Amino acid sequence: MKHATPGTVSHGTLRAADLIPAFMAALDALANANCYTSDGDERELTLLNAKVHMALGELERQIEQPDFLNSEAADYALETLTDLLDAYAPPGHYFGTHPGDGSDFGFWPNEAEGGEDADRAHVTITREEARTAVMALHKHASACNVSADACMQRRSSDRDYAFNVNMSESAREYRKAAAECEALRDKLNAWITRTA
Repeated sequence: MKHATPGTVSHGTLRAADLIPAFMAALDALANANCYTSDGDERELTLLNAKVHMALGELERQIEQPDFLNSEAADYALETLTDLLDAYAPPGHYFGTHPGDGSDFGFWPNEAEGGEDADRAHVTITREEARTAVMALHKHASACNVSADACMQRRSSDRDYAFNVNMSESAREYRKAAAECEALRDKLNAWITRTA
């Protein structure tokens, strides 16, 4: 994989109208640089590039909508772009804000984690432990989805705006936690299948 070059992608703004196009341009360049490479895990890279191109295509359509850049959907888009850019971070780095400047978005060293090899820790797990973890992740994801539904049901027109926004944000966080559990569950299931 051809990793991103450490440094700034966007500086001096926190506006979605500025960040989204800058992140999209950086992501497009990284995906294109990795289209014809055989460095690393080719299958993983192909899947990542497919995710990137689908996300960019969807964002290009959304940006055309009049109020998109001032909506909650723009916040989701920034989260998605940040996660995808982080996948191209060099070893020992992350994509996000600079520790000393919250408006400086780019690829920075994981100093708090102890440097280059910190993200390469390995954990040994048996298939039985993985199956147990899969069941726990499934239960947790289900519980998060139930909590998200409950938050959305608590919203109503007779409640104040701040309460409804808070319930929406809580539901969004529960849905995000559920999605993360489901993704990890799926990865563990795939590993179990491969090692059977």
